[in-house]
Amino acid sequence: MLVGFAGVVVLATAKVSGLSIGAAVLAGATASLLYGVGVNLVKRHMTGLPSAAAAAATLGCASLWMAPMALTHWPQSAVPLTAWMCAVVLGVVCTGLAFLMFYRLIGRIGPARASTVTYLIPLFGAAFAWMFLDEPVTLQMLLAGALILGSVAVSQKR
Repeated sequence: MLVGFAGVVVLATAKVSGLSIGAAVLAGATASLLYGVGVNLVKRHMTGLPSAAAAAATLGCASLWMAPMALTHWPQSAVPLTAWMCAVVLGVVCTGLAFLMFYRLIGRIGPARASTVTYLIPLFGAAFAWMFLDEPVTLQMLLAGALILGSVAVSQKR
């Protein structure tokens, strides 16, 4: 796991188009840490619940937690219908289904092994930036990706 974390650190110290991405990768690494805490809480307090119920409960609580921020930062102009539809699709299809599969994975293989997939978050962020935003891929990013993927692969062997 330390090798995977080292990969995230290597990725965090990379420069893309002259801009440091350290803060963004720190946010991704913090999310990974919180996933690790969350999987253990889910295993301890939600064992026996259907995956869909656990996903609905956690995402519902997260929505309520974020509601004050949304209300205080509401845009001045009307939000287009397309933006609302995109938000619903991202929330339900992408996040909702991902959490459903993640909680099912926790139940099947346990929180320790399931949490290793969170190391892939920064890697996929960099890959999607390359695929969709035409951001350059550096040697440092490839090294980080190899470290992350290698550590996840080794940690999944019994």
